[in-house]
Amino acid sequence: MRIGFTLPIGYLARNATKKEDMWWQEICGSVDECLRRLKVSGITSVEIKDFREGVSPSQLRHSVEAVRDEGLEITVHGWLPKMGADCRLPPVIQELERALTKHQQEGLIPFTVHSHSTSLERGAEIPHDEPHRRTLYDLSLLSRALAPKSVLAVALELCRHKARRSAGVTFSDVLFMTNEICLENLGLCWDIGHSQANYLGQKDLRLPPDGFVEQVIHAHIHDVGPDGRTHWPVLASHGYVKDCIDILRSSGYEGVYNLELSPFRWGVSPKECRAYVETSINSMARMLS
Repeated sequence: MRIGFTLPIGYLARNATKKEDMWWQEICGSVDECLRRLKVSGITSVEIKDFREGVSPSQLRHSVEAVRDEGLEITVHGWLPKMGADCRLPPVIQELERALTKHQQEGLIPFTVHSHSTSLERGAEIPHDEPHRRTLYDLSLLSRALAPKSVLAVALELCRHKARRSAGVTFSDVLFMTNEICLENLGLCWDIGHSQANYLGQKDLRLPPDGFVEQVIHAHIHDVGPDGRTHWPVLASHGYVKDCIDILRSSGYEGVYNLELSPFRWGVSPKECRAYVETSINSMARMLS
C-alpha cells in the first residue's frame, strides 16, 4: 500500500510565499513536523507540487532533502515545457534529475504534466487542434530527452474540462496521445477527482475504457465538493473514489495512490482542515486494506 500526499515546493523548501504555502503552515506547522505526522499516519511518499520553470536550484534541493531526510519517497508534479527541436531539457529539470539521483529511490519517479491549454491573451483565432498538436510534440520530445537514463517517467494527467483547455480532458484523449507516442517512460496520471468532475459536469464517461488503466503510472486522489470544486477531502471510503481505486487494484497497479488536496478551497479553519486531511488519509487506508 503506497499512499502519497501532495505538498507545494515553497512550503517544503521552507520558503513560503504563496497563499497555499501559508495555509499548509497554518494546518501542519513546520515542514519537519508535517512530514513526521504524515509518515506516522501511513503516508509513504510526497508529491512535490509547483515544480516549474523559475524554481531555484536551492529551493529544489531543500524540498527534495526535506522529504528524503524523513525517509519518504518522492514523486513530482511538474509542467510540460515547450521543447525545441534539439530536445534539450530545461536546466531546472536537469537539476531535478541530479537531486533525485543523489537520493536514490527504487524504480522510475513519476513526473506528472498537464496537456497544453489554449492561450487567450492575444484574442487571436487559434486552430482547434493546436493544443493537441503542441502537446503531442512537446510530450514526445520531453519523453525522448529523458529516455533511457533518467530516473523520471512522464505521466500525462487527465485534466478537468475548462474553457481554456481542450486537450487531455477525456480518458480517450490522453490514452490516444500516449499510444501515439508509445514510449516506455511515458504513461498516464489518472486524476480521479478530475474524471469525476468531468463525468458530473460534462457527462463524460464515468469510468475509463479498455486500455486506459494499463497505462496508469500515477494516481491523484481527491473528491468533488457540493459546489463542483475539485481537490476536496475524501471523507468517505465508498462511492466514486472507491470504485476507481478498486479498478486500479484489480488491474495490478503498483504505483502511488496520491492524495492531492487543496485545503484553502474548503472554507473552514486550519484546525478543521487538519481533521479533514487526517480523515482523508484514514479513508484511503480503509479503501486499500
